[in-house]
Amino acid sequence: MLESPSASMRGAAVLMATDLVTTPVTGLHTQLCGDAHLLNFGIFATPEHKLVFDINDFDETYPGSWEWDLKCLVTSVVLTGREKGVGNEVNRELAMVVNRCYQKSIANFALVPFLDVWYYDVEVDEILEVFDRFSRKDRESVQKVVKKALYSTQEQTMEKLTEFVGRRWRIRNDSPFLVRLSETVPEEQEAWITEQHVEKLFKEYMHPLPEEKHQLVLHFRISIGALRIGGIGSIGTRCLVCLLEGTTKDDALIL
Repeated sequence: MLESPSASMRGAAVLMATDLVTTPVTGLHTQLCGDAHLLNFGIFATPEHKLVFDINDFDETYPGSWEWDLKCLVTSVVLTGREKGVGNEVNRELAMVVNRCYQKSIANFALVPFLDVWYYDVEVDEILEVFDRFSRKDRESVQKVVKKALYSTQEQTMEKLTEFVGRRWRIRNDSPFLVRLSETVPEEQEAWITEQHVEKLFKEYMHPLPEEKHQLVLHFRISIGALRIGGIGSIGTRCLVCLLEGTTKDDALIL
């Protein structure tokens, strides 16, 4: 909140829900993002290694009234406009544009086959075209984001979180943000988690995976786990990083 009103929305899903629970709704429920503000959109690579623009975090997802996500998005647009020095009249028009685009998209999705909706995404080239048409001066900033997304791979994650010691990979110790379970004291292990608990969690994680993902992960085994402090939305939650090893030195995976 000290940083900015729009930034505060990153950790305010529960507060937002408290404010919206008494507002009028149509009664149509869906699976909400729960956190559908501007700062939760970004460019990232899909599992198929295709760059898309979309919501990039679902740690507040919950069943609810569809209006809540839209109201959250519109509010974040207005707050961002205020921070940029935009007047109330323009902010009102921005809010109306977001609503009209949402309405148009829903109407279009209602007319196409379900599979088309399922596989729909906004590719990065479409975003760059928008900036070419309306804001060429910001295109360079967007290209930097695209470049960062291109390098946000398993290889980069491995380089950031692990090190090669004694002919084996292991997770770096970067206390207090990243701590190997083997380095935690007995009191913490009893109160929190153990290596055996990680094995149990991993089996639970494996169970609902689609068959193709299940076959992929079966090629690896857990080597080591670590506790990690995440971002704003993850404060107070139990976050784990697991290093999985395959049959060769370069065959490793981070979860």
